[in-house]
Amino acid sequence: MHDQLYSPSGRAAAGSLRIHRAWEVRADSSYQVRWKPGYPHKGLIVVRTLGGEGRLRLKTRELSCAAETLALIDPSAVMGYGCVAPLWSFWWLECSGHFPPGLACNTLFSIRRMPREAETLVEIMRLLERDGSGAQLAAASFLHLLYRWQDAWVGRRTVETPGRRRMRDVLTLMQATCEKPLSIAELAARAHLCEGRFRKVFARQTGLPPKAWYEELRLARAAAWLRDSDRKLSEIAESLHYSSPFHFSRAFRKRYGLPPSRFRPSG
Repeated sequence: MHDQLYSPSGRAAAGSLRIHRAWEVRADSSYQVRWKPGYPHKGLIVVRTLGGEGRLRLKTRELSCAAETLALIDPSAVMGYGCVAPLWSFWWLECSGHFPPGLACNTLFSIRRMPREAETLVEIMRLLERDGSGAQLAAASFLHLLYRWQDAWVGRRTVETPGRRRMRDVLTLMQATCEKPLSIAELAARAHLCEGRFRKVFARQTGLPPKAWYEELRLARAAAWLRDSDRKLSEIAESLHYSSPFHFSRAFRKRYGLPPSRFRPSG
């Protein structure tokens, strides 16, 4: 089961950078993809993991894509990929053209989440839907983000600290418990921090407070159920601990721009 939030068919270009296809994906352990040789035929694939963990199987090795990692992959080297931890949350962009020289191909980079990174990626997806200059603006924004990732990597080539590793584990735990969220006190204890410090560190690393992060995860789970099951809206709302189907529908519309009933495939 996976939740593929957007898949534009057009292209976006800025200078010599082109975005051919892009997806935001949240997938569980059943998400296993066997690569089709020759697709795509050129360029690089940018994989930015936000949470959980996935594995990219290349012809010469495997890359374990944990939270807050980035990989630029040569399509001809790919054998397959899939989720290895609850709800692998990642962005997948197929691009060609100019890339920052400091980001080597078929290499995994550990790069902390940038301030407003998620918002930038969402805005890029929105721009890709527009006609006219939207595609060019999307590509320009993504090229800028690539250079920000490169600067972060060049400036911070350090071994992951125990604190950052614990926070990464907390993010994975939150994905596994989004249907029945843990308290802030429990999460803070897992991170070995007091509640106040945990809230500050969490918001600095993710751009969202813990409660809002849980809300993102709950709505992603709801989107997957709407797509892949025949659960009633009332059942989904109850399973995700919303006070009513109305409150669930309102939260869903605010996040995805349309009501749950319209998100569900027809037929």
